[in-house]
Amino acid sequence: MAKPISKPLILTLLALLFTSALGSSDSPFIVAHKKASLNRLKSGAERVSVSIDIYNQGSSTAYDVSLSDESWPQDLFDIVSGNISKSWERLDAGGTISHSFELEAKQKECLMVHQLLLRFAFPQRLLCRRHIQLQYCL
Repeated sequence: MAKPISKPLILTLLALLFTSALGSSDSPFIVAHKKASLNRLKSGAERVSVSIDIYNQGSSTAYDVSLSDESWPQDLFDIVSGNISKSWERLDAGGTISHSFELEAKQKECLMVHQLLLRFAFPQRLLCRRHIQLQYCL
C-alpha cells in the first residue's frame, strides 16, 4: 500500500504558477502538480513513486517544455524506473502532460527537496524557468 511521505499521511502536493513577466494575456499559464508516495516493500526496502503533472491553463502554446527533478541525491536514492528528466516539444493551451519515475531509498532521513526545474518558451518570451522547494521525510 502506498503511503504519502508527509507525517500526517496527507499527499504531498505542489502547485507552481508561471506567468509571463510581460503581463500579456496571450501567454501560457503553467501549473505543475508533484506527488511523491512512499511504498514499503515486504523486503524492508522503501520506494518513492514520484508523479508530476503539468497543465497549461493559458491561452497559448508553451514550447520546448522540459522538466528536471534533481532533488533526489544519488547517494540517497537509486532510480528503479523512469527518468528524473523529461522534455516535450510543446504543451498546447488547455493541455496536460505527465511524467513519473520510481526511486529506492538507500537510507531513512529527512531531506530538503529544492531542485525541480521547469522550463518552457513562448512567442513573447524566449525562455521561462522556475525552481520549487519542498521537504520530504522518509
